Amino acid sequence: MKPRRGRRVVRMTLVALVGLVVCASPAAADPAKPGDYRSIVTSVEPPTNAVQVKVVGGDGFLDVKVQRGHDVTVLGYDGEPWLHITPDGTVLENQNSPATYLNVNRYARVTVPPNVDPKAAPDFTRIATGGEYTWHDHRIHWMSPDHPPNHRAGDVIFPDWQVQLTVDGTPTVAHGRLTWVKDVNPLPYLAVIAVLAALLVVFAGKKVWLASAAVLVVAVLALYTGWRAWASIPSAGGPNPLELWLPGVGVAAAALAVAFVRKAWSVIFTLAAVSALAAWCIERNAVLFNPVLPTRLSFGVDRTVTAAALGICIGAAVVAVRAGVVFPKLPALDFGDDEDGDSDA
Repeated sequence: MKPRRGRRVVRMTLVALVGLVVCASPAAADPAKPGDYRSIVTSVEPPTNAVQVKVVGGDGFLDVKVQRGHDVTVLGYDGEPWLHITPDGTVLENQNSPATYLNVNRYARVTVPPNVDPKAAPDFTRIATGGEYTWHDHRIHWMSPDHPPNHRAGDVIFPDWQVQLTVDGTPTVAHGRLTWVKDVNPLPYLAVIAVLAALLVVFAGKKVWLASAAVLVVAVLALYTGWRAWASIPSAGGPNPLELWLPGVGVAAAALAVAFVRKAWSVIFTLAAVSALAAWCIERNAVLFNPVLPTRLSFGVDRTVTAAALGICIGAAVVAVRAGVVFPKLPALDFGDDEDGDSDA
């Protein structure tokens, strides 16, 4: 194989990964992200089994799920009927409610059409089925990217936020609490990155197969971690497909690298796996620095896997370079040449 062909393989891999990161945007324009606040539902009064109300994404979204056969209406910010979930699971949204427009953006940075009047007769439009809906409810979170004045980390910001509903005609209130969570210390996770990178470099030496095996292990852990994060957010809340795709590519590439033990392809697939997994770590680096994560997985486990994956990626990249498999040496490796001699530059 000629040097330019080896470079071309890696270039194509990197371009594909960049395209994946750029094109695979979350399902929502304002998705759930790591942050400083935790909002929870403390009670629903009067208690009912007809509806489940929960906060997802830390404090990003309120999710309402209605059991079949029950009729639920969520009231808007002026007490008007905004969301109507019918007994067959159809979700209707009142186009005359300002909440229809304000709830699209976390900070309500939208312009409500001038003809919208919460006192007008409801104009319902079907927006979903299945009896469940998720939205940015501005009663459950702090309405600014700046921290609240006269408060500090650890304080309860809203001791009793309330969202009004009617459940089968009965006035019902979901109560909750918003807390500004104390900062997480990133130093232990940064230490995990440095220690794992150093250990892999020391113990693997020039054994690329050992580096690829380590990448495969953390890629599998990353895929599980990404799946838990992705599955924690309803579709309307913007689960990020990169949480699955990037570690999935990493698992596939690392598995191929292990299969090609002691062969040049092992290095190429190891570098591809490292690229995918490193992109996953970089894309979600905020998990190392924010106390509240949009996942049902233990926050500590999520951060540890992210740090471990990044550390192994760094170490594996160093091992591959130290192994001497740099592209000027690739002509000695027989991948098969084109009949015309492969004249591309």
